[in-house]
Amino acid sequence: MYVRLGSAVLMLISSSMTSAAVILDQEVVTNPDTGYLGYILDYPGDFLAQTFTMRHSGMLKSVGVQVSIDENANWPYSPPSDDLHLRIVRTTPAGVPIFDGILAEETIDRFSLPRSYRPGPFANVDLSNWQVNVRAGEVLAITLHSNQAYYTDPDGSNYIWYRSPRSTLPGGEFFIYVTSDLWT
Repeated sequence: MYVRLGSAVLMLISSSMTSAAVILDQEVVTNPDTGYLGYILDYPGDFLAQTFTMRHSGMLKSVGVQVSIDENANWPYSPPSDDLHLRIVRTTPAGVPIFDGILAEETIDRFSLPRSYRPGPFANVDLSNWQVNVRAGEVLAITLHSNQAYYTDPDGSNYIWYRSPRSTLPGGEFFIYVTSDLWT
């Protein structure tokens, strides 16, 4: 199933009914012409998270996130110092992400992302090696983190995760995890 989520995320799963079928579970694309919000990581150790409710059961194959690198940064002299790290994690019964409930984890190469301060294409992340089985109705979260954060290098390049102020993922919520161990 391939799913695009409200914080501009895309997921692909294959149905357990037919091993060759790939299903788009859900999709919400952030459009720069209709308004958007961009979130950056303030400190190393912070996480951004978007929860979502699966519509189909099957094997989670990939996710896509609408992220970029701040084009206002001094790019030729100050590229990001760390890659962007993506996790799929479990949630509590109340739908709050569980940081150490990792189902899959991959890295998005810092040099593969566009430089922009507007939503652009999805960065697609292959999760097929993790063999994550999902159930319809299950609430999971996508998290992003990096050691490249605003307060470690205010003049440097920062990752921006886009979301729409008008559209949200069905059964989902956006969270910011700060170093005080609280989701907000």
